[in-house]
Amino acid sequence: MNNEKKVILIVEDENILALDTATFLERNAYKTIVVNTGEEAINLIKKGQKVDLVLMDVNLGKGMTGVEIAKKILSIRELPVVFLSSYSDKDTVTATEEVTSYGYILKNSGEAVMLNSIKMAFRLFETKIAQQKALLEAKENEELFRKMFSEHIAIQLLIDPDNGRIIDANEAAIKFYGWPREKLLAMKIYEINTLPAYEIKKEIEKVRRQEKNFFEFNHRIADGSIKQVQVYSTRIKWKGKDILYSIIHDVTEENLLHQKLIDNERKFRLVFENSPIGIYIARPDGTITDVNPTLLKFLGSPSAEKTKEINLIEFPLLKKANFSANFIKCVKERKIIHYEFPYVSKWGKYSFLSAYFVPIINEKNELESIMGLVEDITARKEAEDKIKKLLDEKDLLLKEVHHRVKNNIVSILALINLLKKSVKTEETVTVLNDMVGRIESMRILYERLIDTEFYREINLKDYLEDLISKIFSVFSGELNIECEQKIQNILLSSKKAFYLGMLLNELLTNIIKHAFKGKKEGKIEITAFEENNQLTLIIVDNGTGLPPDFNIETHEGFGIMLIRLLVQQLGGEIKFESPKSGGTKVEFKFSV
Repeated sequence: MNNEKKVILIVEDENILALDTATFLERNAYKTIVVNTGEEAINLIKKGQKVDLVLMDVNLGKGMTGVEIAKKILSIRELPVVFLSSYSDKDTVTATEEVTSYGYILKNSGEAVMLNSIKMAFRLFETKIAQQKALLEAKENEELFRKMFSEHIAIQLLIDPDNGRIIDANEAAIKFYGWPREKLLAMKIYEINTLPAYEIKKEIEKVRRQEKNFFEFNHRIADGSIKQVQVYSTRIKWKGKDILYSIIHDVTEENLLHQKLIDNERKFRLVFENSPIGIYIARPDGTITDVNPTLLKFLGSPSAEKTKEINLIEFPLLKKANFSANFIKCVKERKIIHYEFPYVSKWGKYSFLSAYFVPIINEKNELESIMGLVEDITARKEAEDKIKKLLDEKDLLLKEVHHRVKNNIVSILALINLLKKSVKTEETVTVLNDMVGRIESMRILYERLIDTEFYREINLKDYLEDLISKIFSVFSGELNIECEQKIQNILLSSKKAFYLGMLLNELLTNIIKHAFKGKKEGKIEITAFEENNQLTLIIVDNGTGLPPDFNIETHEGFGIMLIRLLVQQLGGEIKFESPKSGGTKVEFKFSV
């Protein structure tokens, strides 16, 4: 198998366009030779230069036209010629029909169309060469020709140019058109070709005079549908008479695919040009091949051409911004890279940019290009900086407020402690101790809240353990009481924690003051746990127990009244029991 690359001769007087076309074709496994004039092209052919296809610009400026040069080249050597032009007017297209052309490509039709057209030209030329070879062999051996004609997989017809009658059709043609052989051989080409009869006759005459041999037609088949076909037709001698030998290619699906490629190219171009995100396409070496208007606006660039002069790997400003390093990383790792950076462009435009580097991998698993998606996030960054500044100011203000509140609470506690030292009665000291306990429960909760990141919730275990310690410190030295604590790590809203802390303060203070009268020591067990979205607080002591007539609903003491209010505030239930083993058990439950 011959794996040698095919050589395409590009005849183009615009150097930049010629170089771009050559680069694209070389990326797609072709060798290229670029010349700017017809004379150079003709001389190369005369010297025997290997050329497999000529890509000819129709309008070459001064000197010969592309059509004239093609005629001279074809007089020297038979080659497939594909015309390339910026014009699609009738006169220009008609002029190219003076020679055997294998395609006509508009310069702005896109790379996919060019590649597809070149492949088609090679196929057609190879078909022509194969046909010519077959015809030569057929002339030498008519029987071999008959066998090739009948059994060839290509659709083939023999047509009488005088009346358009189908003289013969091979098995592939019978299958394609769908009529029985007898029916098809009784038909004329005018019944199959959808063109008017007078136009078909004109095309037949062109073949007879050997002016044209390639056509694109619509052919009608037996089921009534229309197929798009490409026809290569030539004049041959058959039984002493000139007839037309035609090879037909069904290109219906191929044309649909071709049109789909054109439509996709157009859709991509519309998205590319109108995207609110800046987009560029670059080769792995950092050369920019395409850039959309949005990116030009971001950079303050005057034109796409000026922007394409920048190499994404070598440009100093991009190196400094660490852009180039990320581009190289994308090329090496072949994965999407995201990067945000401040940038002052070549044209002095400052922006804070968010850039995505996206590797484009072809069907051969080769890195074909890098697509860059760039968003101007300057406004967002400015807003973020402003918000951060405001948050810093807020944090500073909150710290000052927290400091003042803490100092005020400490000052109140200090005043009460001073007052305790000046009072004479035990009853007043007790009242003041109760007040200290209640204020301490508030202070501890407040300190816990300002020390945590999430001020709406608090860890109940840390809070209650700290509070219990402070309550016992208020009554230090009065009794030897052992306190056992079994408190789960529970997150509770700060509001509910505040009321629960006050309730625990009242219950524990009452127990310490009244449960152990006449005793030198005692024990208290405090348990708190959560189950099925319900929090349970249990306090058990081994003291003297409840008075026989105790009823929380009717008791008139301030502490008990405060307990009733706190239970009601938390929406819970509280029970007081005197176990047979002695002491008191308090159980409080509420929903969390």
